[in-house]
Amino acid sequence: MNRVKRAAALVAGLLTLAGMSAAQSLSTTQANATWYRVGATAVAEGLASPATGQVTNVWYRGGTLLARTASGRVFETSDMTHWRLNTATIPPAGMETVSSRNVPESGARVVAAGDRLYAAGTKYIYVSRDGGAAWANLTGYRGESIIGGGLMSLAVAPGNADEVTAATRAGVWRSLDGGLSWQGMNEELPGLEVRRFLDRRTVLLQGGIVAQLAGGNWAAVKGSDTEAALRARFSKTARAEVTAAAQTAGLAYAGTADGRMLASRDGGATWSAASGVAATGAVARIWVDADRPETALAAGGGALLRTVNGGLFWDDVTGALGAAEIHGIAADRAAGVVYVATERGVYAGD
Repeated sequence: MNRVKRAAALVAGLLTLAGMSAAQSLSTTQANATWYRVGATAVAEGLASPATGQVTNVWYRGGTLLARTASGRVFETSDMTHWRLNTATIPPAGMETVSSRNVPESGARVVAAGDRLYAAGTKYIYVSRDGGAAWANLTGYRGESIIGGGLMSLAVAPGNADEVTAATRAGVWRSLDGGLSWQGMNEELPGLEVRRFLDRRTVLLQGGIVAQLAGGNWAAVKGSDTEAALRARFSKTARAEVTAAAQTAGLAYAGTADGRMLASRDGGATWSAASGVAATGAVARIWVDADRPETALAAGGGALLRTVNGGLFWDDVTGALGAAEIHGIAADRAAGVVYVATERGVYAGD
């Protein structure tokens, strides 16, 4: 069955205004909700391969490669293709560096591997085969890094100086020829840092990158966060740190950094706090039904919230999505689809 059709039941439960009480609607949604991934977990940013979110550490343990994402979770791969969550308590490994009389960038960390030295700067990776006297840039091209900026960690496979793996703000990258060519390892790594929906096919990633869905894949496009001005204005009038905002005619909604939901019926001049369920963290996104602005959805932390009375009360309709941290939400009543963005990618609800 088409995913759009499968999602219709969830949308009916989330957005209905009549026919059942809030408690009945919540019960039905939690019992029936199923979520389906939309698109890949990586995005084409013009780098050597599709990218994901920031990875803070990479290291080898025997024949296994481990990576720690920005969320603090550790994943491992033995076949260098498929990642699985490592549930053991393994502290992220720091880079084992050596001293060198000369480094290509100020503050670059130097790693010894066989007959060569690798240096990890803030942006590029370098190699030296003469003890550090001269260095060659391995990842620079026309002033940019082909594996993404924000180099966080570098690891060399035990016993193989040609196998080098790097962690950057754009994910995990591996070379099998001493850094002459690089391949991303991000297609199955759960680290896509979607921060909000700009529309149902366009998302804002960490770092201000705008990505659009086309043919099942995400690609970086030109764009900006159009909600920023609204959040700034509402922060002043609400006297709170507003992290999500939406407005339809005179009805406005605001979500705060501490998980509170606010509503205004005079365009944001004055605010009232909602009763009922609160978000489990900073509110990341608010979606308002343009045809029925009394109905809205909000995402914060691991909670998906719904109001059908203009923000007086909010119900928790997270359902089977579980405790995944939700960064963004969008909905299409006509198509019958609710979308949520999590660290594991974008999902449509059923």
